Amino acid sequence: MKKNFPEKKSARANKQLLFLAAALAALALARSELDSYQRARLDPAAGRFAQADRSGEVFLLALNRVKSARQIDPSCPDQALKELDRLQSSDARCQIFPAGASNFVRLAAGKKVDLNGAGIQELTLVSGIGQKRAEQLLRLKEEAGGFRTWDQLQKLNWLNGRMRRELERYFALGDGA
Repeated sequence: MKKNFPEKKSARANKQLLFLAAALAALALARSELDSYQRARLDPAAGRFAQADRSGEVFLLALNRVKSARQIDPSCPDQALKELDRLQSSDARCQIFPAGASNFVRLAAGKKVDLNGAGIQELTLVSGIGQKRAEQLLRLKEEAGGFRTWDQLQKLNWLNGRMRRELERYFALGDGA
């Protein structure tokens, strides 16, 4: 039996209402997930990392789970690891470099990297900066003998307010890193 026009309109309205309710529920769930993620990032124990290099592989160590170098490699001393330390081990040799984590680990840990020490690989991680723009930025840095202020980057014709904020989000100049 065919539905008449008012029944079709009512069925369509019910489907739209059901879709809207599902979309609102999905948004509420996403919002609660985002809130819990932001709370986790604010927890200092959850965001502290060190770096481990073992046989050429690099690992990120969450310091809320790993406390000492010996937990990673039995040949290492029972020395506490601190944030952004680098533990390098291979074949019964173990060294700890205080604050020696690479720029990639610093970025992954949410820490800023000194722009003057960044290379093409780190720069291209920033949204909107590709190989060509990274090369231009490094060339400008070389000409200037290193950046002392953010205003020195104004010579780059592609550097608008959004790009500058994006760079300042991941990089610092000098002691700010």
